[in-house]
Amino acid sequence: MNRQAPIFSLEYLPLLIRFEMETSRLPAFLGSTLHGVTGWALTRHSESYTYVFENRRLDGAAQDIVNPYIIELPRPEPVYYKGDPLCFKLILIGDAVRYDKDIVTSLTQAHCLGIGTERKAFEQTGIFHGDQNGLTWKQGQFDMNAAELENISVHALQEHASWCSVHLVTPVRIRRGGALVKFIDFPTINRIITRRIPLLT
Repeated sequence: MNRQAPIFSLEYLPLLIRFEMETSRLPAFLGSTLHGVTGWALTRHSESYTYVFENRRLDGAAQDIVNPYIIELPRPEPVYYKGDPLCFKLILIGDAVRYDKDIVTSLTQAHCLGIGTERKAFEQTGIFHGDQNGLTWKQGQFDMNAAELENISVHALQEHASWCSVHLVTPVRIRRGGALVKFIDFPTINRIITRRIPLLT
C-alpha cells in the first residue's frame, strides 16, 4: 500500500468575507443571518443560487443532497459598533466552485439588503482567499488568479496524527432515526463525518 496516497480528494475554495457594520445588536450565532444575506445576494444568478442553496431539490426529494458549502462563523459579539469588522468564511465545496465568480460578484453588491431583524446597513470591504489572503475582487473585477482552489487531500497525509479535538462553537442538532440525539459522543461524531464525506465527494 502506498501510505502517501490520500484517502480521498476534494477541492474547495475558502472565501473570507469582510463587512463593516453600523452599530448593531445581532444574534449570538449568525448562521441563519449570514446564510440569508448570502442567499439573497445570489438570487440574481438563478443557476448559481439553485445549485448552492437549493441543492437538495435536485434529487426529487428522494434523499437530501448535501449543500456544497460551509459557513464558518465569527465568534459571538454582543454588539457591533460602527466601523467594527464582521468577518466570516464561505467555503465552496466540489462543483460549487464553478459559481465562485457569481458568488463574489453578488456579495460585493449585498450592502443594500441589511443584516438582522433591524436590517442594519453594512458595507462589504473585502473578499479574500480564506487561506492565502489574496483579494478576489480588485477594482470592480473578479480576480481568477486569487481564487485558487485548495484540496483537502493535503491534510490527509499527516501520518503522525494520533488525536483530535472537536469544538462545538455553534449549536449542533443531530437526529438519529428521527429522534434528537441528546448526548453526543465520539462514535456519533465519527459516524456523521464518515457518512457526510462520501455525500460531498
